[in-house]
Amino acid sequence: MVTLFFIILSYYWCDLWGSHNLGRKFVLLEGDKTEDRIIVYSTLKWGCCYTGIPIIPPKVNDKYTSHIDKVKSNQKFIIARSVNRDGNFSYWIVNKEFEFDLEKWRDKNCDSVLQKNIYGPFKFDSLKKVSDSLKVNISLTKIK
Repeated sequence: MVTLFFIILSYYWCDLWGSHNLGRKFVLLEGDKTEDRIIVYSTLKWGCCYTGIPIIPPKVNDKYTSHIDKVKSNQKFIIARSVNRDGNFSYWIVNKEFEFDLEKWRDKNCDSVLQKNIYGPFKFDSLKKVSDSLKVNISLTKIK
């Protein structure tokens, strides 16, 4: 019984600390405030992610332009909704199906590789069209 408790605790441990695995090294990180929610590409080989390469929202002049409000993922894609500083929503699609050797890019800027697999920001109507063309297969009604 004690072993089962520790197995369950270890499975949810990262979630308790605000590190939500979205698959293929993508992680939703939550900070102390709602405005701290971002999606990162984890640079860790194992364990709970607490830092990484920022994916969404993008940084502009060393400041985040928005924060993640809702997110949904499957094996191939992530769909995220961000809240802009003006209160409007933006939608994003991340294609998780690419190979990325972090060691190769350790001392270089890898943004170009990652950004090729990020689509957005979109308004909701455009998101539907792009997600259909990419065959995302994530229910968009759940992210609204």
